Amino acid sequence: MKRTLSAFSVFVFLGLGLVSCSSYNAPSSGGTRSGIKFRAFVSNPVQPAQSGGGFPALDILDASKDALSFYTVSLSTSEPDAGMMVESPKRDRTLVFSPSNNGLAVVDNAQESVALTLNLPGATESMFVWTDNTTAFIAVPNVPIAGQAAPGGVGRINISSGAITATIGVPGAHFVVPSPDGSRILVISDSANAVTLLDPNLITTGSPLTLVTTPVNLPFDKPVGAVFSADGTKAYVLNSGPELGGSAASISVVDMSTLAVQGAPIPVPGGATVGLLQGTNLFVAGTPSAPANDCTGVAPATASTSCGRLTVVDTVA
Repeated sequence: MKRTLSAFSVFVFLGLGLVSCSSYNAPSSGGTRSGIKFRAFVSNPVQPAQSGGGFPALDILDASKDALSFYTVSLSTSEPDAGMMVESPKRDRTLVFSPSNNGLAVVDNAQESVALTLNLPGATESMFVWTDNTTAFIAVPNVPIAGQAAPGGVGRINISSGAITATIGVPGAHFVVPSPDGSRILVISDSANAVTLLDPNLITTGSPLTLVTTPVNLPFDKPVGAVFSADGTKAYVLNSGPELGGSAASISVVDMSTLAVQGAPIPVPGGATVGLLQGTNLFVAGTPSAPANDCTGVAPATASTSCGRLTVVDTVA
């Protein structure tokens, strides 16, 4: 499913559909800024150039009209590519990852321009800006760590200065998911079938890592994400299972007070790679193994060779 999502992301970028919204009140005429009050940034690695060819940029849309403007945030002088985007909590900056060179551009949203760039030690598929609006945490699964048998770690970056202030070794660290208040971060390693708690407040003063435990003979099965309850007391870890070479897609419920999985995983026949919690309902999307992923009967007709499924799980049942 992650491979499928990656392919879809490339299509989305080309089709102008990955959106990062923000709002500001710049002048509506003159200058190099758009002046659009409600904008959407769209990551586009092949923005057409007047001289021919293309360059990486963030296209700026008028989100109130769903209309593309003539303005862009050019990345051509700083990054050779434009990929995944993440917005800061105050919506004043946008992080843009460049898969071609593992670069990271920090865009000043009000100025609609790149404020700074830096190089990451490896590729990433998961990052977020912390509650302080200045610190970013980035999962880098292939970064070598001295004294650690397997590669993988989480980088802590100051997005105001561009400095990498810490690298915390976690074997196979692939995805990072913060709790609602930011006091805890789950580091998910699908290659190691492990989930580790990272306490951001202990990175420089103590031991910040605690391994989440699972019942005997019921380990995580290729975990790729997690969803926290609104109060942060539980985390629902998404086990992708067969989509990444595991056994069975499911949800493992983690008690955040004990850092242990409660009981047996909840089976999700439709696959589990993306989740959204609304009230007590957890909406889980994924692509099941054949023949359950057959697209027969899907309307409108699709040329896809496999179809995903959406499963609704009652978290109090």
